[in-house]
Amino acid sequence: MKKYLFIIFTLLSIQLSTAQTITPLGLGTRGSFGNFHDGEIRALFVDDSTNNLYVGGNFPYMDGVLSYGLARWDGTNWHQMGSGIIDINQTPPGTNGAIQDIIKYKSEIYVCGTFQKINSQPINTIAKWDGTNFVSIGNFVTSGNGSSYAIGSEMHVLNEELYLVGRFDSINSVAVNNIAKWDGSTWTSLSGGFGLGCDNYQVNSITDFEGDLYVGGNLNCNQVERIYKYNGIQWAQAGPDITGDSWVNKLYVFKNQLYIGGYFFAAAGNADNCFMIYDKLANSFLPTAGGTLPSNLKEMYAYQDNLYVVGQLDYSGNQLNGRTAKWNGTAWQNSNMILISNSQTPPMPGGGVGTAFEMVEYQNKLVVAGSINGINNVTAYGIAMVDFTVGLPTKQNDKNLTIFPNPTNNLLNIQIKKGLQEGSVKLYNQLGQVVYSQTKGVFKNIDVSTFAKGVYFAEVRQEDKVMRQKVVVE
Repeated sequence: MKKYLFIIFTLLSIQLSTAQTITPLGLGTRGSFGNFHDGEIRALFVDDSTNNLYVGGNFPYMDGVLSYGLARWDGTNWHQMGSGIIDINQTPPGTNGAIQDIIKYKSEIYVCGTFQKINSQPINTIAKWDGTNFVSIGNFVTSGNGSSYAIGSEMHVLNEELYLVGRFDSINSVAVNNIAKWDGSTWTSLSGGFGLGCDNYQVNSITDFEGDLYVGGNLNCNQVERIYKYNGIQWAQAGPDITGDSWVNKLYVFKNQLYIGGYFFAAAGNADNCFMIYDKLANSFLPTAGGTLPSNLKEMYAYQDNLYVVGQLDYSGNQLNGRTAKWNGTAWQNSNMILISNSQTPPMPGGGVGTAFEMVEYQNKLVVAGSINGINNVTAYGIAMVDFTVGLPTKQNDKNLTIFPNPTNNLLNIQIKKGLQEGSVKLYNQLGQVVYSQTKGVFKNIDVSTFAKGVYFAEVRQEDKVMRQKVVVE
């Protein structure tokens, strides 16, 4: 029994450390009238030198002001970035595409996406912000793939050079085929890039890992996908084919391992569902405890020694996750974030229906953004800041406080080893919500027979003294 309790409390100390509070950033993508909420956030970037958070996507409004896909948060207020991605020739004027990624290169902010105009000027696919205006850095052209416009999916800086991937054939008449390198003045090709004549051929993600560049996306025509790596001279396939109707959305390095996220399934012969690890030594893929289900992992981000994943997913391993999940490098854990969408009903209690596309750390907090109306029980349009440093206390069990029996499915008894047997008591659930409260008085039994099974946190106060204990309801 002692061994059993030790295991429980070890797990509890991990789970309870994830308590958090949710803070919306102004009105977010809500309009200035009624409950208008449209569009989605696709890109986030934090400029540490200015403490600015840059936001991009295909939203018309930010904080009630027409911003057309681009905005900047200074820590307190939202600001427009010019007139945004807008085509004034439309009736009425409207957004022209979407921002997919934001990055800083040589002290300037760069944006890429599916846009054709910025601030009503003919600027397509990628642009840089000089602090006042957006400037074009090339004419991107795509042809022969069933689309009339080019796409900039993601950017990456390595060795003082900016790499862009997406769907485009040429830049300023230079053939590049879906990946190109910018040195601040000139675009160049990377050994021909990727051009196989497929209608849906597109590079979605790029990163560097152990000296090589890696890319993934929709890179094959025959119901399989592939990861490729570039050593500075030539391209080579990394790992086996990813089989079935599949694609890759994100490549991310976490704890010295390269992770692959997207849409693919173990049932089609892959290592796992939508989330795998690349084993460079064996040139193969490794499973991740069941991966994520049902499909389409959109983004990964390392925060507080964990890898957070989001997308159109409901399960991580066999655990319901509210459309967000947390991976510690060996096992899945509940992130305790349930994404809300007012237009849909969760398929089951504890499920989520909102979709996040981006995450970033800002002011020591995790910013989550996408097509959402809130997180947990807090309304937030499109974007919210999650603070894991407040909410439930993470102090270890107080030796002066005894709560028994623990675990229990009926009554909890509170006993203090020394002093008066009275004080105030609160019980918190894993979301930081108070589920039981007793004002100051003699301690009494707490009936938890109607509580949902799981982990709770008891807080006992006696004047200026605070004692805390972990509790399990079976």
